[in-house]
Amino acid sequence: MREAYGNGSSATSGAIGIGARGRSTIALVSQFLEDPSAFFRRPSERRRATLFVWLTVGLVVVGALLAWPALEHVLRISLPPTGRPFLMGWILLAVVLVKLVSVATSVGVIFGLVLMVRAIGKFAGGVGQYWCAVCAIASVQFGLGSLVAGAIALCVGAPTFSSFDQLATIVPSAASIVAGADGKLREILLLVEPFRLWTFVLFTIAFARLGGARLGYAALAALVVVIVPNVYGLIR
Repeated sequence: MREAYGNGSSATSGAIGIGARGRSTIALVSQFLEDPSAFFRRPSERRRATLFVWLTVGLVVVGALLAWPALEHVLRISLPPTGRPFLMGWILLAVVLVKLVSVATSVGVIFGLVLMVRAIGKFAGGVGQYWCAVCAIASVQFGLGSLVAGAIALCVGAPTFSSFDQLATIVPSAASIVAGADGKLREILLLVEPFRLWTFVLFTIAFARLGGARLGYAALAALVVVIVPNVYGLIR
């Protein structure tokens, strides 16, 4: 009886612990989204960065699954009829993996730019703090961005899409407002979209709070971090 009681107590304690961790996670994410200024003032912890990494991965995967009907429709238009049944499952897996690798590469490039800007501007703050900030902001730019894009694709309906370009540019941007924009102008306008603007604001707050930079310098540093990763696509 004692043994059974002890096991039950352990299981209950584990459930309580999981519940507490879950509430702590929700509170941390809520604080970041509601008051990023206070979030960036707190000391960095490895656990916090890891949390946002897994949050980004989860949101990207869910976004890809939501967008799958639209992607499958485009693939059915593009692939030969004999290849459809066999390839679809593997293509979904490939899409998710490519998306995750792309996000990981982008986060690495952004973190490198953040450290470069930190060194040039002689900003305060440790490397670990900036890594935590980058991971948190990535959950907005790539995680929430992927989730919203997938939700839009699902709501609009698969038959609406006839090309991969339509899927890639599904999030509303300045290009959606300026009719007839084409070429380089369209590529520039595509960069002006809600999640990239949100990312710019969050990096500005991060450089101001972590680095102790004036608002103007913080905004300039954030602009460099947000724009530079897209320069190659604009000049090629």
